Amino acid sequence: MIYLNKVFEMKKIIYDFDGTLTPFSIPRFSILEKCGYEDGALNPKFLNEVKTMMKNENLDLYVSFYKTMFDKMNENNIELKDSNFCYGAEDIEYNKGVIYFLENLHKNNIYNYVLSSGLKVYLEKTKISPFIKDIFGTTFKYNENDEVIDFDILMNDKKKVIGIKKILESLGWTWVATMEIGKGCQVHLRANEIPMNETIIVSVSKHLTCIKNGIINDTYDCSRDGNRCVYGYFIKKKNGGVR
Repeated sequence: MIYLNKVFEMKKIIYDFDGTLTPFSIPRFSILEKCGYEDGALNPKFLNEVKTMMKNENLDLYVSFYKTMFDKMNENNIELKDSNFCYGAEDIEYNKGVIYFLENLHKNNIYNYVLSSGLKVYLEKTKISPFIKDIFGTTFKYNENDEVIDFDILMNDKKKVIGIKKILESLGWTWVATMEIGKGCQVHLRANEIPMNETIIVSVSKHLTCIKNGIINDTYDCSRDGNRCVYGYFIKKKNGGVR
């Protein structure tokens, strides 16, 4: 049996940005207000145009979002430069208490990380940026005039998983896979199938949880009575190897 502990120590925290730290599920991008869209990217007309491009050109949602924004900026003779993309970043609305919360964690040496499909340069201009250890977001490629010509890293849902892995690896954690292609689930979230005398970060379906000395450190019991499949887990390195 794995026991549940809902009170646990936090030292590093990873957040999504839009819809987690802010009240909106997408970045506002106020530069679009100069293109005639009140409330920027939150404007229903703009979002409908994103959906139309996504359907007509068979594009990923995130690609369609940015390409629609590029088109509108070009139509209004607004250069595709960081200074324009970052317009209004300092005026973002946050959920109540977010700035105070992040600032106090930062003062108490708790590392905050942001993982977002939004633009990294945009997020670096926000009021919370001084309290963030590192930001993982979408980045662009530029020409000799510092104008955007393509994506460098488009932070979609799959890339976010890679981003989490990079953050954990930078903190000294190593990934141990427990599934192989074609073999199905071999390890479950059970006391006799995963390391019990270590602290591990476990990847299960659509969720990450932490096991510390045999106890689930989470906000709820995510084990599904020991039947939840484990894809793999992160374990802390010690003395040059894996503990």
